[in-house]
Amino acid sequence: MLSAIRAVLSGYNYFPSQALTTNGVEGVESQELELFKSVNDRELMVLQLFAQGRTNKEIAKGMFLSNKTVSTYKKRLMQKLQAKSLVDLIEMAKRNALV
Repeated sequence: MLSAIRAVLSGYNYFPSQALTTNGVEGVESQELELFKSVNDRELMVLQLFAQGRTNKEIAKGMFLSNKTVSTYKKRLMQKLQAKSLVDLIEMAKRNALV
């Protein structure tokens, strides 16, 4: 909860994973929606910031994390969402209305 407050106060959006429901996301393939269910709130927030064009360094500073932690989140996102690159992650985020 504290990290969400800090992020909002730093000018970032906080988008919890509970908001990812079939009612809130239309036109999404069910396979992608299933993949998103494995993503935790912090990873989802990092994905949203990447999709907004933020760099690892900017995300780390805004979320009070180290650059290495952000890189770890990116790696986990790529594994969980079966993406081959950051571009794939960003396209998936946009396709699923996370930005």
